[in-house]
Amino acid sequence: MIFFADRNTLLANMHAYWCIMKSEKFKELAENRVNRVIDDIRKVANLSNKTRYEYSDTQIKKIFTAIEEATKEAKSQFQVKNDTTKKFSLD
Repeated sequence: MIFFADRNTLLANMHAYWCIMKSEKFKELAENRVNRVIDDIRKVANLSNKTRYEYSDTQIKKIFTAIEEATKEAKSQFQVKNDTTKKFSLD
């Protein structure tokens, strides 16, 4: 059993451990999810086989516009957000 000299040391160590655990969980989930996305993009690329599929330029543009918009939205979630919400006032 580990004993700590004081409560502050214990709390600091617990906080450090929690931060490491959160970081490790993020890494695990990010790697799994990004690898799945990459695999799915490769599957979309497989649709380019003209001997098996027929498609128009418009359809291709729609596909990649959707992918780009989803990527842009996901990336924006990681940007630092400023609290620009304005409060209501009758003045």
